[in-house]
Amino acid sequence: MNITKQRSDSLTRVDFSNYGNILRVTFSPFEWSQDLLIIAFPNKIIVVHFKYNDTLELQILSEFHYGGLCTAISISPETNILPLNIKFCIANTKEFVLQVFSKEEDSLCKILAGHKSYINDIKYDFENNYIASVSDDCTLKIWSISSNYNCLATFKLSSPGVSTCWHKEDNSKLFVAEKSGIMKFYNINTQSPIISIDICKGLSSADWSPTDSKLVGSLNMGELVFWDITKSSTPRQTFIYSSNGGNIKFSAFGELVACVNKLECSLKVTHTRTMQLKFSTFISLPTNVCWHFKLPILCLGDDKHLCLWKIV
Repeated sequence: MNITKQRSDSLTRVDFSNYGNILRVTFSPFEWSQDLLIIAFPNKIIVVHFKYNDTLELQILSEFHYGGLCTAISISPETNILPLNIKFCIANTKEFVLQVFSKEEDSLCKILAGHKSYINDIKYDFENNYIASVSDDCTLKIWSISSNYNCLATFKLSSPGVSTCWHKEDNSKLFVAEKSGIMKFYNINTQSPIISIDICKGLSSADWSPTDSKLVGSLNMGELVFWDITKSSTPRQTFIYSSNGGNIKFSAFGELVACVNKLECSLKVTHTRTMQLKFSTFISLPTNVCWHFKLPILCLGDDKHLCLWKIV
């Protein structure tokens, strides 16, 4: 099924009105499933095959049904395109649970209960050992995949957790950012914090560079801030934005960082070394933002439309 509508060389805008408002989008972060894109709507999730050469084509591969609203998605390292094997986890506002879906096991295969409020971010680790989740209930939870998704550990946070991230260079370390402005790195093997940065400003989102394990980016009270975690006392660079709030994501090669702001309805892309603003546009009702694994393709949802840009 070809659902692509090309508007210009730089922007593709796909109408998903038949499905409803787009809640979350994510590209697969793994090479063997890099061309899979998952889109969450109220009560329904679709898995899309992304193809790009001279033109872009999107093909729906599968649909999954659930009850509630999705606040986060993470794709499992088990997922493949050839042969097709789809597995992913979502955070659901209904009863504040995680739900694991699998094409092989015909839709919903596991429910992970334990959080007591909205779950803001979830991530599989790169070796498929764990799922990490952070919530408004001020906890970080680690779920063990090998032990039937049992909760291995719960860490008490000082404020709601807004972002979490593993790094492919060291699977034992987990990054967590809190709403109060605290960012911590945990050693999962010892189940203890190893690095802590207190920004002393409200934080809406943070991300860990996939190519530079020393580099972290955060959005704090209208500032895009880059941190060298080996020198955590002062920020490496600061870029002033006009509004607080938003979502941040590094590109696959770490050279670009995209920030979307729901309050000012903007999407901005900044070069992490030169701090040059590479791209800026207005979005009516933006979701989170995500990047393709290899290509400089940026994606987000805008109300009932999926938007993609090639950033060069």
